[in-house]
Amino acid sequence: MPAPPQPPQPGAGFSAHPPAGATEPEAGAPILSVRDLQVRYRVSGPGWPWSPQRVLQAVRGVSFDLRAGETLGVVGESGCGKSSLARALLKLVPMQAQSLRWFGSELANARPAAWQTVRRQAQMVFQDPLASLDPRMNVLQIVGEPLRAHEPDLPAREMQQRIESMIERVGLDRSQLYRYPHEFSGGQCQRIGIARALILRPKVLICDEPVSALDVSIQAQIINLLGELQAELGLAMIFIAHDLSVIRHVSQRVLVMYLGRVVELAQTAQLFDLPRHPYSRALLASVPIPDPRIERLKAAPPLHGEIASPLAPPSGCVFRTRCPDVQARCAQESPALTAQAPHHEVACWFPLQSVQT
Repeated sequence: MPAPPQPPQPGAGFSAHPPAGATEPEAGAPILSVRDLQVRYRVSGPGWPWSPQRVLQAVRGVSFDLRAGETLGVVGESGCGKSSLARALLKLVPMQAQSLRWFGSELANARPAAWQTVRRQAQMVFQDPLASLDPRMNVLQIVGEPLRAHEPDLPAREMQQRIESMIERVGLDRSQLYRYPHEFSGGQCQRIGIARALILRPKVLICDEPVSALDVSIQAQIINLLGELQAELGLAMIFIAHDLSVIRHVSQRVLVMYLGRVVELAQTAQLFDLPRHPYSRALLASVPIPDPRIERLKAAPPLHGEIASPLAPPSGCVFRTRCPDVQARCAQESPALTAQAPHHEVACWFPLQSVQT
């Protein structure tokens, strides 16, 4: 088997500093701990309303931990369940889990009122910057909305000062506070969304493809801004993206998803140097190389066909219908996520063990 492809080398990852505060978990303890997370949607058939509903399982048995100051990257093709996972972590969509612990509290089966503290300490930045902002509200109202919800007794003067300070921190001007979302560019709208997410000084930021709707030059500005804010505020981040060079730049660990399942979870350097799952190797092989001579000589990604429908996933391993290394066992049993090396877990019956030339 040829050696795994080497993608282009982006910049170094962001530095991470654990947040301060008396309510922090003890050193090394996860801020977020997820075990066997499931997300299911009921989907109407083509003959609705007469056809029976079917169940689409968007997230299937996902487990991972997130620690203070860490950035966990999440990658995978469209439809693999990344956004459903992000929303399920804040219970913005219906979910079930064996265990879902935020800041040491078990919330898998908790009542809605128990999530109030989590929604103050964990905030989200959405993919479409303009669609995530209420067009009837100006910037002052948008950024101040979390303060009105979670700190209703905050004096108006102090609220105004905090909003102005945050707006300036994300690279906007306080003179723009009374403008509306349609008056801003996509990059500026995303800065407003980031200001809204950070106005409560959360400990975790969940970024659902925050730069995919922006052009390349603006992407770099937003990524650099998030890196600065992470170091300054001690944020932990879950960063969802399609662009593997972005994920390599911002993440300390990477979680690879396929059809709702985690197929590989590893430290960033481990995953990019030695991807052990065939799907991870195919993703890295798809990264374009800037040198056209090397790009022409690069082997084609060893994938065939389209991703299976989540309404009718394959038996056994969900990746087997596209896997170049498929064997009979793959159709019979679903592989569990198991450690193949320190800090490197793979869900594959026949993972790559070493680089072969």
